[in-house]
Amino acid sequence: MTSCRVAIKKLTRPFSNDVNAKRAYREFSVLNLSNHPNIIRLLNAYTPQQTLDAFSDVYLVMEHMDFTLNQVIQLELDHKQISFLLCQMLRGISHLHRAGIVHRDIKPSNIVVNETCDLKIIDFGLARNIADAVMLSPYVVTRYYRAPEIILGIGYNANVDVWSIGCIFAEIITGQVLFRGRDPIEQWARIVELVGTPGPEFIGRMVANARTYVESRPRHQATPWETLFPDNCFPERQSGKHVKT
Repeated sequence: MTSCRVAIKKLTRPFSNDVNAKRAYREFSVLNLSNHPNIIRLLNAYTPQQTLDAFSDVYLVMEHMDFTLNQVIQLELDHKQISFLLCQMLRGISHLHRAGIVHRDIKPSNIVVNETCDLKIIDFGLARNIADAVMLSPYVVTRYYRAPEIILGIGYNANVDVWSIGCIFAEIITGQVLFRGRDPIEQWARIVELVGTPGPEFIGRMVANARTYVESRPRHQATPWETLFPDNCFPERQSGKHVKT
């Protein structure tokens, strides 16, 4: 038997109710069907219980990685490393989207990296079929990485994953969360202050209450990218810590 380090995720009583059962099934299904270098690989799944009556827990055995992206963001990264991380995030999410899957919870803690800067996406409990996403719950995606369509409760698609990756990319560059709202209303305000008030086409997709609220707020022009991400933002991040490539 080959000796290797693995990560084991315990699903406690995953079939105790419909919500937990569906989440466990989605995660297992996506992991079992995905075969891509930027998606975490499922190596095995088992339960320690010996009988159906005793069955309660499921363990997912997956590849071992060294860090979450939360940890990597705190390191001193150069242009090459940042570009490599972004490329891998986009490759992984593109693979999911081509398979008809929207992740719906892309955030730094759901992305893992090893010492050689290889990156993989994890945690598929909120994943859905893209065809169904338009009518799904707005209470998905951690707030800081939540797309405007989700905040406003209008129909959304796989683009919400791309928005989340964009937020993460900005965070890698600056070392700071791009849109840090304390609640959905403040989250929307932070977005508009930076990217500007949306145009009539986007506003027209909103439900009446959301449209009234958005139109009642002060209008903002988009902040130029050169202001958000000046050329000197890289030298300013001097943590003294590095990641290998």
